[in-house]
Amino acid sequence: MPNPFLSVCIPVYNTEQYLAECLKSVIDKDFADYEILVLSDSSSGHDQNGRDCKAIVKSFKKPFSKPSIRYLEHSSNKGLVETRRTLVYEARGEYICMLDSDDFLAPGALALLANTAKKNNYDIVQGKAKTFWGDCYGEDSRVKPENDSEQTENDNAGNVFLGELCGKEIFHSFFVEHKISSFLWGKIIRREVYLQALNEIPSTYCNTAEDFLQFFFITRFAKSYFGTQELVYYYRKTSGMTSAKKIDNIRSWEMVCSTASVFTILFDWNKIDESTFRLTPEEHATLQQFSQYYIKNNYRQYTETVIPQLKAQAYELLCEYWGEGFVKRVEKEFK
Repeated sequence: MPNPFLSVCIPVYNTEQYLAECLKSVIDKDFADYEILVLSDSSSGHDQNGRDCKAIVKSFKKPFSKPSIRYLEHSSNKGLVETRRTLVYEARGEYICMLDSDDFLAPGALALLANTAKKNNYDIVQGKAKTFWGDCYGEDSRVKPENDSEQTENDNAGNVFLGELCGKEIFHSFFVEHKISSFLWGKIIRREVYLQALNEIPSTYCNTAEDFLQFFFITRFAKSYFGTQELVYYYRKTSGMTSAKKIDNIRSWEMVCSTASVFTILFDWNKIDESTFRLTPEEHATLQQFSQYYIKNNYRQYTETVIPQLKAQAYELLCEYWGEGFVKRVEKEFK
């Protein structure tokens, strides 16, 4: 059996209540050249019917039917960087389509993205996304295409450069000009390019800004990009760990702090020796700006969302991840 053109890769960690809705959106009657991979990162969640991730996936499997649906799992929680790595390694498609398990695809998205990639052999194809708020599940939680009330005008989560980019233009448009969002969703990416990017990323536990880390390297290797204004993706915002939800356990706080791992990797990669860097001065300054943005966001979460009983331990962990000197400099700005 020939390999599929697309591999739709879905990581799952305690988002089972949205998974069936997500999978339903992937099934495309007008496009068959794809497979679906669902990876549970040692998830312990269940949907409204009490089903775990494996049971939900099993309910979508039918003998001799397309697309092929494969269930994978990690025996221990490894974080999103390693979960996506496993998915890409296991994928058989020429292109990777990352799909978060609490989001869903727009009708016809796979056919649109695949046909666009085939037309000019692009390494990356990206479409438009709509953002919506919703902790609920089921059909009522979806944002209907004609309803833009939940989409804010300044929402840049799905920034798309419309048209073609080649070579170094891709990285510059993403990293310096911020014309392309760092999110892996809403795009299809040539698997060969994705694998090159993963080779630059050491094994790490990270759950926040991990898309930024991977897309950083993907855009360094990609030779061609095309952005379309066609809607392909619905991105759900919830009261998750990056919102105002109270953090009442150290495990959740560590997932927030793991953002620092992204910048440890990027700064180490950038520095060849004491005076030689891979990035240009402008790009290096941009990297510093990104790191400052994320540490400030982490510190803001520390002050606003960590419960009083965890403050001391959480502060120590924040310093452990980001460095005490960096944290104290940011701390002064908040006083």
